[in-house]
Amino acid sequence: ALPRGCQARRVRDRRDLRSLLRPRRLGRRDEEAEGARVDRRRPVQHLPDDPWPGGDAGGLRERDPAGVLGSGGVDANDEARRRWDSAASGWEAERELLAAVNAPVTETLVAALAAGPNDTVLDLAGGTGDLAEALAGRVALVISTDLSPAMVEAARRRELPDVEHRVMDLQAIDLPDASVDAVVCRFGYMLVPDPALALRETRRVLRPGGRLAFATWAPAARNPWASAYGPALIERGLQDPPAPSDPGQFALAEPDLIEALVRAAGFAEVAVEEVPVEYRFSDWNGYRRVVTGLAASLRAKLQSLPAEVRAEIDEAARERIEHFHCDAGYLLPGLALVTVAR
Repeated sequence: ALPRGCQARRVRDRRDLRSLLRPRRLGRRDEEAEGARVDRRRPVQHLPDDPWPGGDAGGLRERDPAGVLGSGGVDANDEARRRWDSAASGWEAERELLAAVNAPVTETLVAALAAGPNDTVLDLAGGTGDLAEALAGRVALVISTDLSPAMVEAARRRELPDVEHRVMDLQAIDLPDASVDAVVCRFGYMLVPDPALALRETRRVLRPGGRLAFATWAPAARNPWASAYGPALIERGLQDPPAPSDPGQFALAEPDLIEALVRAAGFAEVAVEEVPVEYRFSDWNGYRRVVTGLAASLRAKLQSLPAEVRAEIDEAARERIEHFHCDAGYLLPGLALVTVAR
């Protein structure tokens, strides 16, 4: 069992959105195959305001989804591209771990997408190809994309059937209007300077009736696996706390904000569901290897510090996750938010 406090809290439906998960009938599907998939689908849930004290949702609620969040732009992507290129080898090395941890999220996204064997699916911020692999063979074509050429090459090395790999920015999707049947994105929209623009681009390339399914992370307080090093650096003045409008891992952690952004992009039906995940590490060194291997900016920051300061930061980060230590190692809970829209 997980240490006390690790179990994700379930929430009640605020409204019945089961209709959002019914298959579309556009005359382009194998209805028998689609019907077999519907029974395995779970209803989507809409979360209330952040129920955990200490969460970071407060700053997010103050943002105007069509204004402040739309003030970024694509110019900031050069640095992001370099950062993700440098992290690609770490993501490829840990792809089995990441696939296992994120399996509940991937399964929820694929089921909610309801894509059939004649559909074209656009995978945004596809990284090393986890979602493309989950969709390959289920649909006619997966267009797997990422901002990072190194990530795209890692995905291409999987040699997946009926998958096209392309370098592409979420904020400037290089596809014609109404050209895909569905769009999926696992942990991408919160990382771009302008998620409002990215969602409008997504809506543009979807065919009428097309469906969007994407995942973001719930607040930091509900993701202790990702909340060890940041506070340790900030408390020592070695890193600035993120501004409310900055892109980042927890930039879209508030369901009300997500729904407002998605509706502003032109989607009429929106639902959000919480999906728990769990990270397992045999020891501290395994945790440190994975976290620093996946986060190029963190790795660079630690490498820039004197050895004694780096050791102090490591110890502070370790103390933050010690509550989740047990005989099996470290069992660290996490919580994702899966949004479905059309």
